[in-house]
Amino acid sequence: MTDHVSDPNKSTGAKVSVLEESLWSGFFNADTAAEKAERWLALQMRQLPGASMAVLVLSDDAGTFAPAAFWPERAVVTGALMELAERAIDSERAVAEGGDTGPVAVACPVMVNGEVRGAISVQAAGDRRQIIRQLQWGLGWVEALILGRAMAEFNTDGRRMEQVLESTAVALSQKSFRRMSEAVVTDLALRLDCEMVALGFRKRLSTKVASLSHAAEFGKRMNLLRDLGGAMDEAMDQACLIRHPALETSDFITNRAHKDLATNHHAANILTVPFEVAGKMRGAFTFERRDETPFDIGAVELCDCLAAVLGPILYAARREERWIGTKITESMGRALTRLLGRGYIGRKIALAAILGLTALFATWEQDFVVTADAVIEGSIQRVVAAPFEGYVAAEEVRAGAVVKKGDVLARLDDRDLSLERLRWTTTVRQKDTEYSRALSGGDRVEASVIQAQIEQARAQVALIDEQIARTVLTAPLDGVVVAGDLSQKIGASVARGEPLFTIAPLDAYRVILSVDERDTAELVPGQTGQILVAALPDRPLPYEITDITPVNFIGDGRNLFRVEAALSVPDAALRPGMAGVGKTTIERRLTIQNWTRGARDWLRLTLWRWKLWNG
Repeated sequence: MTDHVSDPNKSTGAKVSVLEESLWSGFFNADTAAEKAERWLALQMRQLPGASMAVLVLSDDAGTFAPAAFWPERAVVTGALMELAERAIDSERAVAEGGDTGPVAVACPVMVNGEVRGAISVQAAGDRRQIIRQLQWGLGWVEALILGRAMAEFNTDGRRMEQVLESTAVALSQKSFRRMSEAVVTDLALRLDCEMVALGFRKRLSTKVASLSHAAEFGKRMNLLRDLGGAMDEAMDQACLIRHPALETSDFITNRAHKDLATNHHAANILTVPFEVAGKMRGAFTFERRDETPFDIGAVELCDCLAAVLGPILYAARREERWIGTKITESMGRALTRLLGRGYIGRKIALAAILGLTALFATWEQDFVVTADAVIEGSIQRVVAAPFEGYVAAEEVRAGAVVKKGDVLARLDDRDLSLERLRWTTTVRQKDTEYSRALSGGDRVEASVIQAQIEQARAQVALIDEQIARTVLTAPLDGVVVAGDLSQKIGASVARGEPLFTIAPLDAYRVILSVDERDTAELVPGQTGQILVAALPDRPLPYEITDITPVNFIGDGRNLFRVEAALSVPDAALRPGMAGVGKTTIERRLTIQNWTRGARDWLRLTLWRWKLWNG
């Protein structure tokens, strides 16, 4: 579609391409509703360059929906496209699928007098919102020309239909509401031979003029704008078009505002046509002509049809360009009206339920509980370390084994010690022989020296005997081996002091809680709680907090503190290392305080960070 040409000497047909002229000609000459639907669908697809397939579904007098037109001709419409049209009919709203990198399928319902009379389903490439908006604007043709009350008049006058279609094309060729409204009123002024055409929209209780023909700037013409708004208000308040002067044979009403407009601004012939959207009066067109060209019945009917088609299109474009704050305010106001006004019983029941639950939770108290991951540990632990450097000869137990005091845990290799002991034993015997010879020879000094060497050798033997005895590692107490597995280290060397086993008693445990730093301030020694370990999910075990350590660590992306607690009633089935969840009871608080505590703490911290709250 080419841009609007403002030269009145040029024919209207020069505004469109040759292809669109051909499509319009076919539309005007079509005899059946099916042919008209096909021509309209072809015209509509011309407005969507990325369209690849489309179907128009309409209902007959019996209310049965069936495809009325396809595009392109003889197109094989996919089942998904037909299913999307059914969804739009059932939901009475636009639906879409796909998009992003691939084609998008869009379906929009055809609404006439609040009833669904069909749907158009399109597969195209592009932004789904833009496609939906284009389809909704184009459906005004179907509503007004194919299914509307003015169908008979249009069928008898092809030129009138052509003018409506051309004016709609002028509107849809613009990209913004301001340019669209200016182009429409200027086009209507030229098309209808008017001195002036004004477009206004109702805002709250009064109407504000949005555009004047042949006038890009009209903000200083305050008197004219006020009188035009008053004339539009008269027409919308009475929900009928108003003509001045009124013909004797007509039923049109001439009111004071139109008389004032004619008197104050020397207007000879005035016609105001209101239009409605979704059952409510949303705006109006005011047409002004010279003395020699009054508004006859044909001109009034044409203006009425133009307003019925163009009004909703311009209203939708205006709503799309509103400021986001205005949209939010209107949505909130509409929601509030539905909650407090008539109807919408479901929403009122839901609101009453929410208020009732809020009131209940604001008065109902429950225990405030701090929840944290927990691990069972022995209250004491003993480490069995390597007594000297050596090699592992054998392993008797491993982690998880229950042992008694004195049970053998492992053995170290004592062959080197045995050889060393044999060497020192032989030395003792040799020195004994030398000592006897020195005594028999009467050499007391030599005998004293040898005696000292004998005592040194015997001390070495005693030391080696002690080391050999310590090659057998035994349990220092009754308990369970919580750490230590030498099965893969047989023959390997160990260093002196290296931990080989860790043993914890079976009758003395403590609970280690990993508490989030946000909950640490709530805990004090003496508070009680319960732990439930994964191995014993049916046995909650009570505990009492004994110490809150100042040592923190990072776990699961959170800053945690170690809190120790003593089990009040140990269970024989417990083993050190069992993990679970501990819950510490703090005090009774309102339920709503417990549930909103995290959000309130986050809000305080955020306000503090942004210096909006000082505590």
